[in-house]
Amino acid sequence: MTDSAEPNSTDSRIENAKNILAKVNVKAQPKVLIELNRLARSEDVSFDLVADLVSQDVGMSAKLLKLASSPVYSKGQKFGSVQEALMAIGFEEFKTCFMSVTLEDFLGSMGYPYKGFWDHSRRIAIYCREIAKKFAKRYVNNAYTLGLFHDVGAVLIPLYNKAYVEHIHRTLPLYFGITELEYKMVKTNHCAVGELFGQTWGLSPAILTAMRYHHKPENDTKWTKETTTLKAVLQLAELINDKIERDSDEFASFSPAKDTFAWICEYFETTPSHLSELERHLSSLEK
Repeated sequence: MTDSAEPNSTDSRIENAKNILAKVNVKAQPKVLIELNRLARSEDVSFDLVADLVSQDVGMSAKLLKLASSPVYSKGQKFGSVQEALMAIGFEEFKTCFMSVTLEDFLGSMGYPYKGFWDHSRRIAIYCREIAKKFAKRYVNNAYTLGLFHDVGAVLIPLYNKAYVEHIHRTLPLYFGITELEYKMVKTNHCAVGELFGQTWGLSPAILTAMRYHHKPENDTKWTKETTTLKAVLQLAELINDKIERDSDEFASFSPAKDTFAWICEYFETTPSHLSELERHLSSLEK
């Protein structure tokens, strides 16, 4: 094996990813999110306490109300307060909404090296959410979180290696060769960097594993059902997004992606024609 080849073992990728996160000084999840997750573990979640906690940050509250009022969460209903939004969309939806604005604010403070990054991540998160509603309802919230975080490593690597910014646009579609290119540049990849970042934000093992392998066409029989399902949801979201952006008649334009698409159809027991209906629904969400 040469230095330019990506190793089969994850050890070196993870170690080099740790070095990147250490050098760019990435901090753990914000305290307000930690507190919100603590409240979420209560048997009887107090909406008053949640609303008071979130309302302490006026700027964040404004961003949350804007997102909660979007067609994705409330069909355009406008909210005048955090409490009102929380009561209308429910705690679980509220929590994913807050996670979205918190992550966007956190990454925004570091600067986006590619202007299309957050639009892509937010859109894929929405697609994951809708796909999970159709095929895996029990994983809806984790699917949304996976969509938000799946490419976060692509924001962090340029803070360590500025030359990488030229390749960010190649990480966003479901391009299976990107991890080998990344390894040549930084001896790791955005999947490993994103996975470690996700650990600091308390993401579940199933989400972290799906993040690690989302640019790999193959699947592992040792994975849990949740991991396999989340990976399928994310890859389908990316294939549909790519089809929409290319204005193409095909869900996959190259061989590994075609095989992955065929596996997804088999896994979800669906057909391309049914997925075309889903594609039209996803295309209409932000119109």
